[in-house]
Amino acid sequence: MVHYDNDGLINLFEYQYGSFANNNDTDEDGMPDGWEYENGLDLFIDDANLDPDGDELINVLEYQSGSDINNSDTDGDTMPDGWEYYNNLNLLVNDTHLDYDNDGLSNLLEYQLGSSANNIDTDGDGMPDGWEHNNELNLLVNDADLDPDSDGLKNIGEFQNDTNPHVQDTDGDTWNDGDEVERGTDPLDPDDYPKTQSQAILGYQLIPILSFIFVAAVVYFKKSEIIK
Repeated sequence: MVHYDNDGLINLFEYQYGSFANNNDTDEDGMPDGWEYENGLDLFIDDANLDPDGDELINVLEYQSGSDINNSDTDGDTMPDGWEYYNNLNLLVNDTHLDYDNDGLSNLLEYQLGSSANNIDTDGDGMPDGWEHNNELNLLVNDADLDPDSDGLKNIGEFQNDTNPHVQDTDGDTWNDGDEVERGTDPLDPDDYPKTQSQAILGYQLIPILSFIFVAAVVYFKKSEIIK
């Protein structure tokens, strides 16, 4: 069987079908005649920009990617070919479980949430997609300056301090996260919290008292040794 233009169609078929035997792309739409024929396209009309399977990937890109123009999900991984293509994923291999941008979200979850599989921070608000998702924030809207728990610490500050943006007092020490960060104590350590003025005064008052008790104890023990 002879086919001079190497388009996958033999000369006799090209003659019978009406396509060129010396031009592997009769309609010059960037897709070889043989591939168009096998995929049910029109060899005589430029249909490169059509999308018969509705996966948002036009025919010529399906050809270049090696995907199926009549199957919106060529690899059967539940992510449409178009979405995979524009997120630089593999249209021919099941890569749902992978996390190319290392944001803590699998490719499949990124697709379901509408976030980018190749951008760790889809909305560019300084908080990774995975952290926003796990903390019930919006991955698609810049909500860095919001404060849903009204603790005086904005979402971006909660991320930077690893606190919970929906809990006013993450470590449960009765001090709001915002107050702790402002006063330089650890909002994740229940034993590290700001001291009130009365607590500070009491601490200073206890110093001389404890010093006196210590000195008195030393004197008492020395006297006891002398008596013995």
